[in-house]
Amino acid sequence: MRLLVLSHGMSFGGAQISTLEFLKLVKGEFSIDVIVCTNADLGYISRIRELGLRLHLVPCKLIGNYPYIHLENIEDIIRKANVIWIPDQTYPTISRIKLIRDVPIVVHLRDYALICPLWRALYGLDKVCLSRCMPSKMVACRMRYINKYNRLGRYSASKGIINMLFSPGIGFIRYLNWPLKDYSIHKLIDGFISVSKATWDIHLRHIPEIKSRPHKVIYNPVSIPGDLLDKSLNIDVIDGDKYTILMGDKNPVKGPHILADAIKYLVKEGFNINAVFVRCKGSWVERYLRKIGIYGNATVMGNLSRRSFLELMMNSNVVAVPSIWPEPYGRVAAEANFLGTPAIASRIGGLPEIIEEGVTGYLVKPNDAVSFAKSLIKLFRTNISRTKIHKIITKKLNTKHIRRDFINFLYRI
Repeated sequence: MRLLVLSHGMSFGGAQISTLEFLKLVKGEFSIDVIVCTNADLGYISRIRELGLRLHLVPCKLIGNYPYIHLENIEDIIRKANVIWIPDQTYPTISRIKLIRDVPIVVHLRDYALICPLWRALYGLDKVCLSRCMPSKMVACRMRYINKYNRLGRYSASKGIINMLFSPGIGFIRYLNWPLKDYSIHKLIDGFISVSKATWDIHLRHIPEIKSRPHKVIYNPVSIPGDLLDKSLNIDVIDGDKYTILMGDKNPVKGPHILADAIKYLVKEGFNINAVFVRCKGSWVERYLRKIGIYGNATVMGNLSRRSFLELMMNSNVVAVPSIWPEPYGRVAAEANFLGTPAIASRIGGLPEIIEEGVTGYLVKPNDAVSFAKSLIKLFRTNISRTKIHKIITKKLNTKHIRRDFINFLYRI
């Protein structure tokens, strides 16, 4: 069977890592062509080439912040494909594909781009919206998250004022430019794969019509270099005098400020803490740490290679995932557990499907720094087996089962 993959690749984050891991699992099962934008991340392009797949670089453009892939030079590939898999937000391309040929299309729901034009600032960062997007909600959402960014110090005072003044108009324009605002694109999609039950449930609340379409929850596979895994599972004690907490993103939806406030609470309680904030160097997070007076208890770093980040995970007492949006999956928590490191995360989105309460970590009320700090204290005082954590997550995210489910679903479509 010929599988055609449409992936813009203009960034290289968790979605792209998961796409590569799926491709690695099934490259022996299908004849695979991968379409990627000419301006895609070079590391992503390189990793696809390393898999030995047929790679085609084509021009792309943004339509309302959604990638549209120009198909003029790849129409023959579309006509030969038995199924098309779309693992990211290239949704505006779907209608053009169907004009070329009515080939089955499977969309992978790894975020909320299908239901919200502000999917990375979803729900104004304070509550889950469970009804269809409309202009008034778009404006209110934008106003809420701009206001929260101002309070956190992500913007300068002058930029914050300008953003608030123009926010209603910009929100309305963003809605008008949203290529999916009539929600009709779902009629052209033949099957859905979601990365968690929570992600599918949120989509159903927005577009209940898709309930009748073929669908499967398939968790993202996680692969860890064998040598790191061996080292991590043989670690006995990690610096008994100081607790290392790892946080991996500066995006406010990931909640770095929640962890910062929790660290302040722990320091007042007398704990010796080193909080490592990755991908935060020179950002608003660094300024926020200084503002609340805990910069001395933090190590702020820039971007790291995936291996370096995994090594930090391996040598941490706990990985923090204090997300304030409904995290679709929770890759960081899953990777931590694979290495035997417990995770503390918000009880929202797909995270409760990854973490087993009291065994592989703890779940906390979102947006609650004190509860997060108290869960950290509970974890510090609990003797958790790294080997047991790894065993549980390996069973939950069984690579063979993930591969089987993915292949079977594509054949079904």
